[in-house]
Amino acid sequence: MKNKIEKVSKPDLILFLLVTGTIANLLTIFFVPEGDLKIILSDILFILLNSFSVLALFFAAFHTKKISMKLSRAWFTIAMAQIAFVIGDIVWFVFEAIYQIEPFPSIADFFYLIYYPILLFGIFFFPREKTSRFDTTKKWLESLIVLLSAILFFWVFLIEPLTSDVQKESFLVQFLTLAYPVGDIVLFSALLILIYNYPKGKTQAAIIFIIGSILIQIVTDIVFSYQSLTDSYISAGGWDCGWVFGYLLLGIAGVVQTKADQVSRKNSLWGVFQEFPIAQHIEKISANLPYFFVFFSYTLLVFFITEKNPANYLFMILINGAIIFLVLARQHIVIVENWKLNKELRSAFDELKNNSLRLQQTNVELRHEIVERKRIENQLAFDALHDSLTKLPNRTLLLDRLNHALEISKRNRNCNFSVLFVDLDQFKNVNDTLGHNVGDELLINFSDRIGTCIRKSDTFARLGGDEFAILLENHLGHNQAVEIADRIQNALQDPYKMDGQNFFITASIGIVDDINDDYDSAEAILRDADIAMYRAKELGRARYEVFSTPLRAEMLSRIKLESQMRTALKNSEFILHYQPIYELVHKRLIGFEALLRWNHPQLGLLMPADFLSIAENSGLIIDIGDWVLFEACRQMKEWRDRYPNFLDLSINVNLSGKQFMHHDLMDKIVHMLQETELPPKALHLEITETVMIENQDIAATLFNKLHKLGVELQIDDFGSGYSSIGYLQRFPVDTIKIDGSFIRELEKNYKGAQIVNTMVKMACDLGMDIIAEGIETHSQLDRLIDMACDYGQGFYLSYPLPVQKVEKMLEGL
Repeated sequence: MKNKIEKVSKPDLILFLLVTGTIANLLTIFFVPEGDLKIILSDILFILLNSFSVLALFFAAFHTKKISMKLSRAWFTIAMAQIAFVIGDIVWFVFEAIYQIEPFPSIADFFYLIYYPILLFGIFFFPREKTSRFDTTKKWLESLIVLLSAILFFWVFLIEPLTSDVQKESFLVQFLTLAYPVGDIVLFSALLILIYNYPKGKTQAAIIFIIGSILIQIVTDIVFSYQSLTDSYISAGGWDCGWVFGYLLLGIAGVVQTKADQVSRKNSLWGVFQEFPIAQHIEKISANLPYFFVFFSYTLLVFFITEKNPANYLFMILINGAIIFLVLARQHIVIVENWKLNKELRSAFDELKNNSLRLQQTNVELRHEIVERKRIENQLAFDALHDSLTKLPNRTLLLDRLNHALEISKRNRNCNFSVLFVDLDQFKNVNDTLGHNVGDELLINFSDRIGTCIRKSDTFARLGGDEFAILLENHLGHNQAVEIADRIQNALQDPYKMDGQNFFITASIGIVDDINDDYDSAEAILRDADIAMYRAKELGRARYEVFSTPLRAEMLSRIKLESQMRTALKNSEFILHYQPIYELVHKRLIGFEALLRWNHPQLGLLMPADFLSIAENSGLIIDIGDWVLFEACRQMKEWRDRYPNFLDLSINVNLSGKQFMHHDLMDKIVHMLQETELPPKALHLEITETVMIENQDIAATLFNKLHKLGVELQIDDFGSGYSSIGYLQRFPVDTIKIDGSFIRELEKNYKGAQIVNTMVKMACDLGMDIIAEGIETHSQLDRLIDMACDYGQGFYLSYPLPVQKVEKMLEGL
């Protein structure tokens, strides 16, 4: 810590000594009386002050050694120059104070004169700002212009008069007399080097003090030389203050350089020196300096035109000529540089012009892009809220408007609104048979037609596929939604003409009317409208149904049942009961009909009527039907193997419409027969008339394949559907089953008996077997035997039995 304090305090001590020495010198010069004492005291104080300056310069040299060796070398060289001056002062003091003589020339002059070249050499070591070749050349030319003008000044006012004055003196006297003005010219050269290569950074402030020191020394030397020329110089006189201040500024320069990295200019006196006020004017001074000196040199030539010495005047003309040459060279370089700059400027302008054109083009393209983006944004916004095919509002926009209508109705009871949920009937068949292009065209025509049935203020939206919804806002009466539904049904009576054909399409409509506080969301309203629409489909399609609360409860129950049904297969909750089929005359067992039951964990044993419609609508009927077919085949194979007396038993399995339409039904039947090893003739498939007639092409192909396989085909519920003999001739049907409704009419009237009798005779004529379903009394059985009906089944003969009871029955026969 002590060393750190001493390191910081040394420059301050040197500055104190410099200021003290300066004050002592000034007091001696101005206040000590003339005499030998004043001269001796002044000489001693000069030596001390200059020694302090040398000490400061050495400190600067040692301090900058860590920063830059070149900078350290500069300060060291300047210190050596100043040492030479100190030695000269000491020698002069010995002559003047001890020997009481003032010799000229003397050894002191040697040390004084070597001060100038050593100082100039030290100035060359200072770091210079890196500039371009043009700027460097221009600075050298400007420096030479100023230097030649200064030489002209020294020649006119000092060198030429001194030369004339010492013509009769010895060569050494003449040389030394002229050497001092030449030394000042060297000092001036050093000054120009500093001005025109003024460095930036932490050396700036120190350089300012060096410039000030050199400038003061030059002025003082000029005055000293002039006084020596006129024999008016007085030792320790007032002009000696110039050398005093020169030593002071040079010492301060060393101190400032030493303190450059140790202080901040905001909190210290030393910091002020880091950015001395004159620093910002150096560049302006260097720029204007040549103009001043050129004017000065020309003025000298004009004022000395009457000079009687032709050689002297010729020298002045030559110097001015050299100056003019340098000025012309400088201007030529400036012109060349300006030409280059103009060329670069034109190139820059051309590039700027091209860039401007490109920017304009880019701007135009950006404007087009902005317009296009706005168009795309508008299109995206439209697409986000509208259906891409029909351009109708989509579900998102409908829900937004429906929520808005709901909020208004809650605030104002008089604002009524209704929702219609519209679904096209059998639209899937159009896509499957005629293609999606025709289906899309049909949807567009349908939406256009429905648009004429509603007001423009109403919202007609496509929810997806063949589902649509209509929002009727601010209608006047409770029946307006029903009126709109009737209008839509009437509009659909006319055919659609597409691709040269007429198409008829119907729709099932669900209505939610008189919407009140029971609803808190648009989704809930659409849900209830959807429920009403499905009820309309169940009741026969091409109609509408108005939603009611019990309908929702029923639908929720169906949804719950559907959810439970999805896990019923995995949990083995489905079972089969088997109803025996008999040969009626001999009451001989010929087979069974497999009937599905659901052993529900909570609801108990459910009949097909309780859940098959749900399975049909949900699509679960495919998986359930496949299980029934496999289980029935497996069970029949097991019974045939276990009971050898019943090897001719067969199993009847009902096929649903969706199962019948499934593309891989044939492959499944073949696979199940192979896996269960049941003979194909033991499997009888029952299909309703409706399924067969509505899918004639598929039925014809499938029936032929099954017939070739050996599987028997039976028409179930015969008489309840189309009952066309033509269809019986077209398809390879083996057996028809008379619907139970006709069997129940046998005992009631003659007409019912005649219909059954006609069916039996028709089957016999066509070579088909016939089975009577639903035999419930002994009289019905007798009448059927009298009509020669071969086979029958019903509660009178046997109820559907579980597996265990069937096996007991087989064991008892």
